Amino acid sequence: MPNFKVRLDNNITMFENKPVIFKCRLSSKKVAANITWYKDGQLVSEAYPSYKVTSFRWGSRLRIRRAKAKDAGIFQCRAKGPGGMATAHAWLKINGFLNTPPITSTVHCSYLLYLILLESRLSCFVRI
Repeated sequence: MPNFKVRLDNNITMFENKPVIFKCRLSSKKVAANITWYKDGQLVSEAYPSYKVTSFRWGSRLRIRRAKAKDAGIFQCRAKGPGGMATAHAWLKINGFLNTPPITSTVHCSYLLYLILLESRLSCFVRI
């Protein structure tokens, strides 16, 4: 059991071409934790050139400069530190689009019940 927690700010509904900021906050500034970001189960890296991750003493921030419909989905911050790992989730929905893109990662299928409670339009597909 980690000796810290993480909190991801609220779910976000935003208009297309507007900036989006997710903040992942550690429960203590005294904990040294390595925070990584995931979108729909995929590590946020160079594959997402419009995403910028910045680290702070309080945690981490993920910024999308101009959100598009393809950016809608489930975002996760994962903090590894003393004693283990803590995670938090939030979703991004883009206004003007009827549905959030379907979740195709099997990782998120385990969160299906949780996600249904958050957003009834989300669906889960398992690729075979």
